[in-house]
Amino acid sequence: PPLCTMDSIPLYRWDGETVIPRTEEEIAADRASKPAPPPSETERLRADIDFLAAMQGVSL
Repeated sequence: PPLCTMDSIPLYRWDGETVIPRTEEEIAADRASKPAPPPSETERLRADIDFLAAMQGVSL
């Protein structure tokens, strides 16, 4: 069976003696605490273009 979800969150944990499946609540808590991914290259480029256009008074 898979060891992690598609977003790299472990499906099992070690309790000191055995490996046990993690609950949906534990997985959801990990998912909620995961930081947002950094902006993609395309998003950064678009932000730069928007900034330069705003500085020149151009509306895109």
